[in-house]
This record gives sequence, structure tokens and C-alpha cells, in this order.
Amino acid sequence: MKNKSEHKGKKKDNLGWEIIKLQAQVGESNSRKAKKAVEAEKKKEGISLIGLDSEASEDATKALSEATEKLLKLKEQKISQKIYQAKKEIRKAFVKAKGQETQRLIKRLKESRKAVESKNGETESTEISTEDTKKKKQDFTAEDVAKFERELELVKKMDMDTLSEHAFVTKLAKHPILGSHQLMEPYVKVADKKNGESTEKDGLIQIIEARLTNTKAVKEHMAKLWDEMEHIVTGRKVDHNELKKKRRADEQQEEPESKKTKTKQDTKGAQSNDSISGSDDEEEGEDNGEDVDMSDISDDEQDDGYDSDGLPMPKNGKATTAASMFIGSLNVGDSKKDKKDKKGKKDKNDWVDDKFDEIYGKIKKNRPGQRARRAKAELKFGKDANHVKKAEEEARQREERKAARKAKQDKLNASSANSQRVPNRRTIGAGDGSAAVHQPVQSKPKIPSGPDLNDPTLHPSWLAKQSEKAAMAAALSGNKSNKIVFDDSD
Repeated sequence: MKNKSEHKGKKKDNLGWEIIKLQAQVGESNSRKAKKAVEAEKKKEGISLIGLDSEASEDATKALSEATEKLLKLKEQKISQKIYQAKKEIRKAFVKAKGQETQRLIKRLKESRKAVESKNGETESTEISTEDTKKKKQDFTAEDVAKFERELELVKKMDMDTLSEHAFVTKLAKHPILGSHQLMEPYVKVADKKNGESTEKDGLIQIIEARLTNTKAVKEHMAKLWDEMEHIVTGRKVDHNELKKKRRADEQQEEPESKKTKTKQDTKGAQSNDSISGSDDEEEGEDNGEDVDMSDISDDEQDDGYDSDGLPMPKNGKATTAASMFIGSLNVGDSKKDKKDKKGKKDKNDWVDDKFDEIYGKIKKNRPGQRARRAKAELKFGKDANHVKKAEEEARQREERKAARKAKQDKLNASSANSQRVPNRRTIGAGDGSAAVHQPVQSKPKIPSGPDLNDPTLHPSWLAKQSEKAAMAAALSGNKSNKIVFDDSD
């Protein structure tokens, strides 16, 4: 058995890093890190081969050819791994697109059936809120219903494995760099064989396949795969920001510096030409709609009047610019005159209130103060004003309360005068017949009467406590004890 230490040092080969080093050695990559690693490896090899073989270090062309061959093999291995994983992701994207397409077709099928039934009078027409939905339902015919049913059946029966493989090979063959590269020849040849062996497909199936291929999810996975493959093959990363800048610069150069204003006659002529050319294009599209090849359908072209997200396109086939929903609310570009005109104009169907100007038209004044309101009420009603009546009533109530307080005070004063007289006077007559003298009778202090100790209802413990308290009080409040003196004379 091998030691564990031998397995610890081994790591899985990093194909990406090996490819970058070989690209730096060959000259395809400008990575500083890779160049330093290559120089370090060359120094080690040069030190070990100084005394053995001097010709090996001098033969740079042979080493370069070996590096290119090794680079091609590693690239083939990396490409096969990358394509295997990318096909799985592309298949998932196609499955997602298939579900969205199925939902869209079911919705369109229901709308078309309702429109056809409402036209033929088979069912009662339902109330529709907007005029746009009425127009859409009226445009459908029985042929559209059959077409949607057929498309729905074809979408359900489609095999996503074959469709994803076919889309991958078709897009790869159209790629400007990868389609003609020698490393991608095996994958492009598969497309040629399949195209030769397969029979002619129905144009409707090819339209559905193109619609699924042009969905957002599939496009994103495809674009990501092409960028990674191009980086592996060429050794250069694709910078999308620089590409966008170049395209914008080219578009700005193509645009004229000054645009000429069109007259009314020019605009009328252009409109007539557009209408004529649009009718010709529609006739040509009807004649050439039988044979459709998927390879001829580009990413931006769409048939059947729908885009990749399932939304209907305009009748003239031109995309309309989306109008902002917030420009009207911001009132951008409206002058004062326009605002006055808008305020002054009224529609005939608008309801007009006759008393609107009387209630809301005049500027309201501030409410008068309390004094002003009372003065106005006195002028209008005289003594019958509410505040005057209220003041009289309050004055009468004050007088009544004052008289009641006075009577109560007099009553209290009379009772206090009677209580101050000396009661219980006794007359003592003299024996000689002189005038009698009144002497007040001295009142004896009341002795507080305690509870009866012989009462059987009282508790014995309470009685014992009371007797103890009485004894203590008598001992403390009694006369002082006499001093006892002992006679020691004997």
C-alpha cells in the first residue's frame, strides 16, 4: 500500500492555469503572473540541464512547438468539459422557455375562442372594460384558433434534448470566430451531418423552435458560453463595455451633424410611400411564408406577429417606442399660456355646478373676533341677543348665591351667641334678707368608665391584661412611698 503522505501532496490538475501558462509561453496571453511562473520553470530546467545537454536549452523552437501541441490538447480537453456542462444549462433554459411558450399559447387560444364565439353568436358577449381588448378579440378568426391548437400540440411534443443540441450547433456555426476555428470543427461537423440526414420540417415547427431559441434565458446562456469558449480558444477576454462604446461611436459618426426639417408635402409623401411599401411587404410575406429554414432566422427576426416574450407586435412590424407614464404628471414643457388654455377649456360632457363660483370662487375673509360678533348681534337683536341674555342670567344667579350665603352666616352667628351664655347657675340667699348671689356649680371631672370586669362575655386573657394595666397605672400614678428608717440605737 502507498503511504498517505504520497497522496497528500497530489492535487487535481488545474487545466485553466496550465492553459494560461502555455498561452503566456507561446505569446497568446499577456498575464504577468503566468509569465513569471513560466520564467521560474525555465530557470529551474536550465540549471538542471547545464552539464547534461547544452543543445536542449538552445533549441527554443522545438520547445515552442511542443508547448503549442500541449496547449491544443489541453484546450480540446477544456472545451469538451465546458461544452458538456453548458449543454445542461442550455437544456434547462429551453425547458423554462417551453413552459412560458405553453402558457402563452393557452392564453391566446382562450382569447381567440372567445372572440370567434362572440362573432358567431354562440355565446352571450361579456362586458369588456377597454376598447383595446375588444379589437383584439374581434381580429381573431377560426383559422387562428386552429393555428394556436396546432402550435400547442407541437410545443408539448417537442424534445428539448434534440432542440437544445440543434440550437447549440446552429449558433456555433454562425459564430464569426468559433465557427471557423479548428478546435471547434468536430462540433460544427455534427451540424452538417444532421442537416443532411434530417428531412424537411414544417415551417410552423421551425418558427416555434426559433421563438424558443430567441428567449431571454436561452440567449443569456448562449452568450455566456460563447464568451468563455472564445477566451479558451484565443486567450483574450471579451470586454462588452468596450464593444458598446465602439458601437456608440460608430453610430454617432454615421448620424448627420444637422438634420433637415421636413415640410408638410414631404411628410405626406413619406406616409404614402410607407403605406404602399407596407402593403407590398405583406403580400411578399404571404407568398414566401411556406418554406422556412431555422438557420436563416436571425435573433432579431420574429414571425407569427409575436416577440420572444409572447407579446403581440404592431401591425406594420415596427417596434414602437415606449411612452413615459410620468411626463404628463411632471408637466414638463408646458408654458403658462398652455396652462391657461387648459384651465379655460371645458368639455361639453362635463357637469357644471351653478353655485360653484359662489361657494369656491370668492376668496374667503378671516372670521371676525368675539367682540365684533357680539356687537353685530346687539345691533341686529338688541336685548334679545344670546350673550346679553346669558349675562343677565349669570348676574341673577350670582345675587341668589350671595343672599343664600348671607342667610346661612346670620344663622350661624345666632347659634354661637346663645352657646356663649353661662348655664346651671344657683342662687344663694342671705339670711338677713340681702340680695342673693349667684354661684356657679363646679362640675366634677368625669371618670372614664371602663368595661365591667365581671362581664362573662369578655375573654379571660383580655381581662387579665386589663387588670395588669390598671395595677401598673395605679403604681405609677399613686403617692410617693414613705422613707423607711431603721433605728440602730439598741
